Amino acid sequence: MQFALRHKKKLVGNACRRSRRGTTVVEFAMTFPIVLGFFLAMIFTVQLFLLESASEIAAYEGARRGIIVGSTVDEIETDVARSMNRFASEYTVNIERNSEFVEVEVVVPMNGNSWATGQWCPKGIEFSNTIRLQRQVGADDG
Repeated sequence: MQFALRHKKKLVGNACRRSRRGTTVVEFAMTFPIVLGFFLAMIFTVQLFLLESASEIAAYEGARRGIIVGSTVDEIETDVARSMNRFASEYTVNIERNSEFVEVEVVVPMNGNSWATGQWCPKGIEFSNTIRLQRQVGADDG
């Protein structure tokens, strides 16, 4: 009798084990796409913040160059390019100068500058940062 009970317990244990086979694969198949989606969303968000910050710094560097007496538009564009070329390949620079102020706007589209999520990037997302600084006294439009 004792032998029969031991044997019965083994069958119950093995049957339970057999019914759980493959559950790890199924759980992985269900959770992996969600985890991958979160990971790609993190990369996309980091790129958004990186490009936004880079465009702001580039506009500021260009405006700082523009307030110097005797500076030229080419020098402003060179300073903006020096800051932006590390982070973005496509961007637009708009410069407005008069005797009182210099305004530099840098527009960066996300679609052409996304290195990891380029094909999934929604079109139309762009960053526009404008910095306006007062020119130094005695400045001319070099």
